[in-house]
Amino acid sequence: MNPKEFFSQLDKKFILKLVAAHLMLGVFLGYVFFYNVFYYFSAPFDTQISAWVMVVFYAMVGFFVGYLFPDPRILMGSSVVLPMLGALFSFIIFISPTFSPDIISSYLSDDLFILARLIFISFFLSFLVIFFTSFITLYIFDEEYEEDPFADTVD
Repeated sequence: MNPKEFFSQLDKKFILKLVAAHLMLGVFLGYVFFYNVFYYFSAPFDTQISAWVMVVFYAMVGFFVGYLFPDPRILMGSSVVLPMLGALFSFIIFISPTFSPDIISSYLSDDLFILARLIFISFFLSFLVIFFTSFITLYIFDEEYEEDPFADTVD
């Protein structure tokens, strides 16, 4: 199926559901990225949590994407779009105090570059975990497959 046929099959309700879920998961990922770098500015904890807990958070996002949207094309797009949205929301969380009249930041571009450098590892790791977890979830919950779709079918 070519992309034109794929997009013609999507209705407006599905696209709205897709956008809403991605924005919600993007905000969650953005907070996780921000918390990973600046845990001392975050709530509810004031200590850094382990890397395994971060991987579990990324896996939860991949699980939700794989469960809500059981289409491999959407899963591949989501594994790319969600870390980007997470980084965008992390930047928004980071720069939001600079719009306050009490805080004046003269080196905002340097601060944003430092944040981008610090969340790069989280960005790449979340892409990998979301990609694999969403496809594993698709394999587990897809009703179309009555047998193993990856089995060799040579008779």
